[in-house]
Amino acid sequence: WERIALLKVRPSAGDVKKLGLEFLELANLFVFRKYIDLSLIEEVLRIKEMIRAKVSKKGEKIDLKLGKGGIREIEFIVQAFQVIYGGKYPQIRSKNTVVALKKLFNWGFLNRKEYEELLQSYLFLRKAEHMLQITNFRQTQTFHPESEEAEELAKKMGFRRREDFLRELSKVQEKVNGYFNKFFPVGENRPLSSYTVEELQKFGFKEPEEVKHFIDALLNLKSLSSEERRRIDVMGTKLLKLIYEVPVSKFALKNLILFLETEEGKVFFFSFLSHENLIKLLLYLLSTKEFFLKRFRETPEILDYIFSPELIESPVEKSSVENFFSTAQNLLLTKNTFEVASLLRKRLGRTKIEEFFFEFSSVCEFCTERVYLRESPSFSLFSLGKLGSREMNVNSDLDLLFISREKSEMDFEKALSLVKGLESLGYEVDTRLRPFGEKGELVFTLSYFRKYLSETARTWERLAFTRFRFLIGNFKEEAEEIVKDFLFGKPFNREVLDEILSMRERLEREFPTSILKYAPGGVVDLEFVAYTYQLYSKRWLRNTLETLKALSEEDERFSKGEELYRLIRQAETEKRLFDELVTFGDKIGKLREEIRSFYTEFMKWIALRV
Repeated sequence: WERIALLKVRPSAGDVKKLGLEFLELANLFVFRKYIDLSLIEEVLRIKEMIRAKVSKKGEKIDLKLGKGGIREIEFIVQAFQVIYGGKYPQIRSKNTVVALKKLFNWGFLNRKEYEELLQSYLFLRKAEHMLQITNFRQTQTFHPESEEAEELAKKMGFRRREDFLRELSKVQEKVNGYFNKFFPVGENRPLSSYTVEELQKFGFKEPEEVKHFIDALLNLKSLSSEERRRIDVMGTKLLKLIYEVPVSKFALKNLILFLETEEGKVFFFSFLSHENLIKLLLYLLSTKEFFLKRFRETPEILDYIFSPELIESPVEKSSVENFFSTAQNLLLTKNTFEVASLLRKRLGRTKIEEFFFEFSSVCEFCTERVYLRESPSFSLFSLGKLGSREMNVNSDLDLLFISREKSEMDFEKALSLVKGLESLGYEVDTRLRPFGEKGELVFTLSYFRKYLSETARTWERLAFTRFRFLIGNFKEEAEEIVKDFLFGKPFNREVLDEILSMRERLEREFPTSILKYAPGGVVDLEFVAYTYQLYSKRWLRNTLETLKALSEEDERFSKGEELYRLIRQAETEKRLFDELVTFGDKIGKLREEIRSFYTEFMKWIALRV
């Protein structure tokens, strides 16, 4: 727009002959490029859309200058031809619009019909503008078609009736707008800045006011140059469609602003702006509330890896994570890269929800082992919870047990150091499932573990230990044999079942608002089914989905269990990533009803068998 504005610059006062001419020379170098510069077309369209959005707020008034088919459209046509081609063809340059039109015709840029119609339209519109301003003795270009002002303007323009003038004006404006659209084909794409809140609502955005706020903030971002802001604005409708398609558009825009405030984010974004599929994936990641941005801030260099086709197409396994780490030698970068890669693989349909959990668990297991090896303790490491069953989700805790052969004074310090090492990677470590919980020793011996499970442990611990799994260290078989005896050595009778049912009811009362986990129909319903079935069947499967599969194989009435579990865990994942149920919405109520019905039917089924 500055190049267009400087087309008409001329020295007016002061040192006109020296300083004025020097400025003119500099301005001409800026305005007129030696090459044919077609990039200006997008800029003209962007400015025109901004004007259109502004004019649309004036209601039914006619704007002779800025409105559709107005003076400004003719000026844009003339100015754009001069700026685009004026560097190579200086003969078409002129500060005067009428003269410039003649030159464009003489040099073949306009044919005779185009030249004559644009010239006559320009003279008609400028005369109308002058007559309107004479009427009110003020600078104005707008009037209401039903007003007395319109009547007077019609007479001054030589028309007997207002209707005849308005009809002729409409013809002129339609003609001008037709030429403007011919020289600047708009298509569907519009500048981002031109969209109003109402248009964003029609587009389909749930929170159009917030989206508009973030669009304005993006286009005024101080960390971007004017050229970078223009490039984003010109993307317009294309970018808006990509933003609309992501799970949470307001997060995508908000986080894009934060992303572009960093040098690494800015360089990446503008380097790949023309790669629509890559930008689509980036916006998806940015639409997570904090999952991606947190990892990007910690390790900006993940941008060098996460969009690699090789990484996205390869299953995330401990071996692939180890290969990456052997080169990167940065555990946090390794963790963040493969967690993001796991999410992208899920987004692109490379994995099902249970495979996503397995990949997330594999990354966590590798990181845990690396921290363990760094500390080199004498104790062994075991897991419970979601890591134990290999079903880790975003933000899942790490339930760990530290078991030693013999007591060692160094073990306690090394266990604390191991916990701190994992927390520095962003994990939340929970050690409360150890004997006597927080009151018990952080590191305990194998013999103490055996004695506790055989003499003191309660029923709820039998449920928790169905997920017990060895991670790294020694005496794997011994520890697993102790747990196996604890799980299946004691009878599973009606008393145990009643305790399980009471535990489930207590969790419902204590966490009534946790609709996806503890409330009736939450994840815990199906986990209790899995715990109970393992104790009843004496099959140590650890993994909830595998257990539900085994149950369905025993009795086909429970064949829906696997799918119900996948769905509720998918809902849980959405909530953790996007802070809302993106694909479920109101359907979550029906899903919870089905899960509670499944749970109730299973408990009745098991009650008949104990």
